[in-house]
Amino acid sequence: IAAALVWVVVSYFPHSNIPTLLPTVRAERFWYFPAIGTSVLLAIAFAWPFEKPRPMWLRAPAVALVCAFFAFPCGKARAHALDYADDLTFWTATRNAVPNSAKAHLNYSVMWGARGRLDVRLAANRKALELAPDWPMANVYLGDTLCRLNQPDEAMPHYLRGFRLSPNDPNLIALALQCLWDHQAFEAHKDELVSLADEFPGTWLSFLVHDVVANGEQNDGVAREYRPRGYNEGPRE
Repeated sequence: IAAALVWVVVSYFPHSNIPTLLPTVRAERFWYFPAIGTSVLLAIAFAWPFEKPRPMWLRAPAVALVCAFFAFPCGKARAHALDYADDLTFWTATRNAVPNSAKAHLNYSVMWGARGRLDVRLAANRKALELAPDWPMANVYLGDTLCRLNQPDEAMPHYLRGFRLSPNDPNLIALALQCLWDHQAFEAHKDELVSLADEFPGTWLSFLVHDVVANGEQNDGVAREYRPRGYNEGPRE
C-alpha cells in the first residue's frame, strides 16, 4: 500500500504544474502512469473481502461493490464515447466540461461557422476573447466573424489588435486580409493596415499587407500560396 501511494505521487508530480508551470494542457493521458499505483491499491481492496477466513455474508456485498465500481466507469466511458460522434458534438461537450477554456469556445465557434451559423460563431468568439483577451487568434477570429457578417468596420479593431499581438503569424494575417478583400473593405482600411505593417518591418504582416497593396488585383487578394486552408479543406497540391 505504501509503495502504491508513493508511486501515484512521484509519477504524477513532474507534470502536475507544481514544480514548474508547463505549457501544456492537463490531459487525461497524464494519469496513465499514476494509475498503475492506484490499480495496485484497488487490487488490494478488492482482494481483501475474499481472503480466508472472511465470512460468506461479507463476500456477496463485496462482489456487488466490485461490479458497481466497474459498471460506473464503463457507463461513463460509453457516454463519453458519444461525444466523438462529430466535431461539433465533441467541442460542445468540451465547452460544457471546461467552460473557462478559451480554446474550447473558439473551436466550438469554428464548428458552427463551418455550418453557416455565424450568429452562434460570433457569440462563442466573444466568449473566447473575453476569457483570453491577449490571444491573437481570438482577436483575429472575432474580427473574421464580423467581417463575414459584412461588418468589416467593426472587425478592424480586432484585426489590428491581433496583428499587433502576432505580426509573424501568416495564417491569421492572410485570413483577415482575404476577408477584407472579399468584402471590398481592404481599400477603405489600406492606410491603417500599411501604417501598422510599417511598425513591424521584416515580418509576415509587413510582407502580406504590402503584397496585397501591390498585387491584390492580380491575385484577387492574398496570393493563393499564402492563403490559409479552409475548414475541412484537404492539403494543397
